[in-house]
Amino acid sequence: MKTDTPCQTEFERLHLPYLVYSADINAGENSTAQELRSLARMRRSQLRYSNTGHPGPFVSLAWLCLSVVIPLTFSVSHLTDDLWYDEAVTVGMFASRPVSEIVTSYPFPNNHVLFSILLRPFCLFAEEPFSLRMLPLLCTLVTLCAVFATGTRWGGVPVASCTVGVLGCNQVFLNYCMQVRGYTLSTCLMAILLWLLAAHPSERSGKRFCAVLVSVWAFVYTLPTNLAFAVAGGIADMIIAGNVTRRYSTTILAGVPWAVGCLAAAISYMPIMDELRAIGATSVFSVTHLTETFVAFFFDLCRDQWWLAALTIAVGTRAWVRQRDRRLDWRLICLVSCLAIPWLVFLSLQAVPFARNFVPVLPVFALAAGWAVVRFWRSAIKMALPRYSSSDGLVAALSLALIAVVSLPQLQSFETRMHQHLLTGNNESTYFVHTRCQFSPAYVVNMVRNVAAERKHYLLLFSDRDQMSLGYYLSRIELPFMFLPPDIESEAPVELFLVASGPPDYPALAEKSGLSTDWLKSLPIVEDTGYFQIYRPAAAVPVSNLKQLTQL
Repeated sequence: MKTDTPCQTEFERLHLPYLVYSADINAGENSTAQELRSLARMRRSQLRYSNTGHPGPFVSLAWLCLSVVIPLTFSVSHLTDDLWYDEAVTVGMFASRPVSEIVTSYPFPNNHVLFSILLRPFCLFAEEPFSLRMLPLLCTLVTLCAVFATGTRWGGVPVASCTVGVLGCNQVFLNYCMQVRGYTLSTCLMAILLWLLAAHPSERSGKRFCAVLVSVWAFVYTLPTNLAFAVAGGIADMIIAGNVTRRYSTTILAGVPWAVGCLAAAISYMPIMDELRAIGATSVFSVTHLTETFVAFFFDLCRDQWWLAALTIAVGTRAWVRQRDRRLDWRLICLVSCLAIPWLVFLSLQAVPFARNFVPVLPVFALAAGWAVVRFWRSAIKMALPRYSSSDGLVAALSLALIAVVSLPQLQSFETRMHQHLLTGNNESTYFVHTRCQFSPAYVVNMVRNVAAERKHYLLLFSDRDQMSLGYYLSRIELPFMFLPPDIESEAPVELFLVASGPPDYPALAEKSGLSTDWLKSLPIVEDTGYFQIYRPAAAVPVSNLKQLTQL
């Protein structure tokens, strides 16, 4: 006769229905000591996976909807934002081309291949920002749902809700979640992989094997640098499986889908492998540069959430010191592996990625911070009210309230701070991304179009970094940067536009146009759109006067 798992209480039957128990062994004379030890080890690991109740589907859905209010509000508000430089390149040079060209063209790293392929149907439907950003919005929604599901496995509804709140209020996440680029898809796939990684070894099956393999392939085929995070996930999966089962075969098998997924991605990259190597060879590697890039990203990641990073370290250290079982917790394995191993992989490959290539770390940070905030509230309630057993709903509500109260003022003041930062002329940051500051090349192009509609000649001056964005919108209405025919009459009036973000680089603009630097400095600002400042003379300038102003 078969019996239930030893010490399985009614509480566990009610609150841990999603764990697969290894209870089908004989409790009689046929049970060997090895089987009993294996069973006891499995039970301990299962209890470490979840020490909270598993809520019903309606309760989980309610908390998920409440948690995503802030992130989706900020995300949807940017659906109609104009395309900036890299987004215009992604759409104009890759996603709008046939798939055969997307998979065989890699002139520079803007081609996030799988994302460009998925974006192509949206380009065919309409090249409006609203249509193009539907794919990032879908990726963002899946990311938040996957993080919520993973948080449930980390510590129930409170951790799940708080994790979504932490991620959704992080400015770096909000900067990249709606970009028409592969970073939003990378974050989404990383969140899915974390959910698969959080599955207990006893739950793993052929379906999970295939899901991990396909997700890893898609993850690496989106961005080559995602290989570092895939390696970290595979190592974490092997450590978790070995830590629970203590079997070499299970440990090795856990890493197989990750390795096969990476191999499949490498095969997919074969048509552009030479271009990948050539671009990689152009970067100068140094340990200092790699470390600075790594630190710069984490500085931006925690810029508004230093208190969360400090709380996570403090609560995690306290939990580690006080726990009786010194074996590594699977959550700690996920955290340390996904944060530390990518740096080691880049070091071994002698590659220095952009700081934004570390964006897949965002869900990992959010999970750790969400767990720490929930642990803090449970301890605080227990100390204040020793006889009161805090409910999951109360802890989740307090956690979300704390995140919202601290984060919302920073989020609301971001555009003001962004505008002040732009005046310094420096926007190379994963925190201060200029697309969040009323970036409006379409508005500037509309002014030029109105001039062209009146059959007036015009000259458009701009900095090199704005060429792709302005050029993208000019090309859509088939207008050139400069409308000055060679046979133009000497007295023909010319409307001149000088467009700059921050202080104009007058010497560079003078060299590009041939106009006098002093005359360019005399132009007044006629409009400030938030990102662009538009300079124009009081009246149209005759061509003959422009020729007199040239330095050539």
